[in-house]
Amino acid sequence: MATLFNKNLQQRCFLQSHHSFGRLKNSVNTFIDDSFVSKVHAFIEWNDRYWLLRDVSSNGVWLNGHKLGRDQVAQLNIGDVINFASKSTNPFEVVDTK
Repeated sequence: MATLFNKNLQQRCFLQSHHSFGRLKNSVNTFIDDSFVSKVHAFIEWNDRYWLLRDVSSNGVWLNGHKLGRDQVAQLNIGDVINFASKSTNPFEVVDTK
């Protein structure tokens, strides 16, 4: 199980094999309280080999300061920083990929 660290809340986020992020509290695995975050903003999925990040939002996802294209997939590695809706807010750091 991979783990992210939410730098704003100083909390760990343990990923499920198909994990959703967004502001639709009862429909996502990890709630992000930010009006610029989409109801369902992004997914992280385990593909039996790697953890993959997919942006499904209207306001974007940044990985290590680079904006992903909508529906673009990126492999996650330890130390990566994910930002939702802005490259300077909602930082989550990948701390474990096992």
